[in-house]
Amino acid sequence: MSLETDNGPSARFLFTAPWEPIVVRRGDALGLRALTDSFAEAVAPDLSNRINDGRWVTILAWCLVRSQEVFHASGGRSIATRLEQKARYDWLRPLELMWVARTIALAEDFRDRPLAGRRRVRAWYEDDGMRTNQFGMTADQFRAYRQTGMYSGYRLGFRKWPAMTITCDGWTPGPEVIRLSKWLDGKLGVAHAPKSKHADDEDSGISTRSAKIGRGTEDRWWLNQWKTFAQGSRTADESTLPRPRNDFSVLPEADKLEKIIFSGDPNGQRRRDVAEGVATSNAKTHLAICEHLSRVFVGNDTIKLLPAFSRLADAGMAAMDFIAERLGGNPSIRLADIVKDSAAKTACKELLDASNAWSERGGSVS
Repeated sequence: MSLETDNGPSARFLFTAPWEPIVVRRGDALGLRALTDSFAEAVAPDLSNRINDGRWVTILAWCLVRSQEVFHASGGRSIATRLEQKARYDWLRPLELMWVARTIALAEDFRDRPLAGRRRVRAWYEDDGMRTNQFGMTADQFRAYRQTGMYSGYRLGFRKWPAMTITCDGWTPGPEVIRLSKWLDGKLGVAHAPKSKHADDEDSGISTRSAKIGRGTEDRWWLNQWKTFAQGSRTADESTLPRPRNDFSVLPEADKLEKIIFSGDPNGQRRRDVAEGVATSNAKTHLAICEHLSRVFVGNDTIKLLPAFSRLADAGMAAMDFIAERLGGNPSIRLADIVKDSAAKTACKELLDASNAWSERGGSVS
């Protein structure tokens, strides 16, 4: 925006963030987003609660490498503009969804595994026979998958962790992504996907002409090219599929993932230190773990305040859960009825005590 005067433009203002106070942004009704982000960055920098399965890191690394090959074969080069990034993602999205379908096809407990878009993909794979385009999604759902899909959840790691993508652009495979992709390639067996003809280690595969023709119908193009995506061998589950949410066993590629996630830069070292700190604790509750971390990292002013904030947040959620439980299916409830309940008094007293403890804390969150 420029301000004009008789002598021409006098000033120029560049707005690079929403011109709106944080406290009124959607999803942050209490204005605590910045505070929680500070705690999250202190305890688990460059991680989010959507990054929860190391196997998906491996799968998405494979997807990045394969989609990059075809993006280049189709004539794509730059990802400097939003339109170019969209074209790049158009080649990646079908692979994400085919891995969701592959898991549905090969794992009986697929419902217990993190699979964004599972409901639509399952209907497309099992009931529709894979006939409709865009994996049975509406145009809006297919477009929105860029924000709701698997790669959107893990993109932070691909942008922030060292050597994952070139210049941390989140798109161009770096050394670690290529290493993970090659490992998974060796485990696919009969499900091995074709590579482009210009790939270094294979003379045959996807032609440049075919990739260019496929622009605009990338989903159908990948299905025609990778016909064996739903096939598996005896070790397919252990070696290739996303893990169940309650499966905490060591992954076969754990040594490669450990190097990426828990070393390489100061943030990786912090993640390692926190993980090791939690491992040494005998805590049984969320609050007890926070208290343990505050003792382990006594020199960190932010982590030192974590127990007080955790207690406040937990008490607030407990009070809200109690009210929600009492409401049941009713649109309203009388305050007088709430006051009579001894459980309400307990919840409110803990919330009051936690609030007082937080307001009396020393120091500040940096």
